[in-house]
Amino acid sequence: MASKKKRNIEKCLRAALEKISKKAVREPRTAREVADRLLWERLRIIIWRRYEIRGFDQETVSRVQG
Repeated sequence: MASKKKRNIEKCLRAALEKISKKAVREPRTAREVADRLLWERLRIIIWRRYEIRGFDQETVSRVQG
């Protein structure tokens, strides 16, 4: 069972991901867009690794990472 602190961190991470998802573009062109996209990718990977988001499997991730 997850502790209260862990649930709070997860909630905070998911809120940050939701907020940055609105600004992150798939094909960034400016420095600000690149920064937003990098932050979005970082949060997505952290959440996936720590909380195992459904919809991603290890085979898909390993193909993407190389």
